[in-house]
Amino acid sequence: MVSSVGYISGQELKEIIKGPGKPGTDYLVVDVRDEDHAGGNITNSAHWPSEEFEEGVHKLIAESKHLQKIVFHCALSQQRGPFAARHYAQIREHEARKSPHDFANQEILILRSGFTGWQQLYKDDAELVVNWDPERWG
Repeated sequence: MVSSVGYISGQELKEIIKGPGKPGTDYLVVDVRDEDHAGGNITNSAHWPSEEFEEGVHKLIAESKHLQKIVFHCALSQQRGPFAARHYAQIREHEARKSPHDFANQEILILRSGFTGWQQLYKDDAELVVNWDPERWG
């Protein structure tokens, strides 16, 4: 099982979130922002701060190994999000070799343009953004 990492557009993620799948059952959005997590979040995303990600990656893998898709992002998805996605993929592949029957095939994705791009497009849609603070993004 080779775990590759790809990218997903905001439009594609919007279709997943508004589609029939359920967060935590079919897909998971993982926000790896740190103190910049304040000011808005993708609805039903899980917060795994990058500062603690390496310590928590095994727990995240255990909790998400059954999911079809997992999407990582940070503010711009240029550093923390891609690092987390690649690190997750590498550790997950290692874990899956030990017990392959316990792991579903999974798409590991990075949200293009991160939360900054996401909030520009969808800040007014409560199905897609929660806790949005206009002062933070003004």
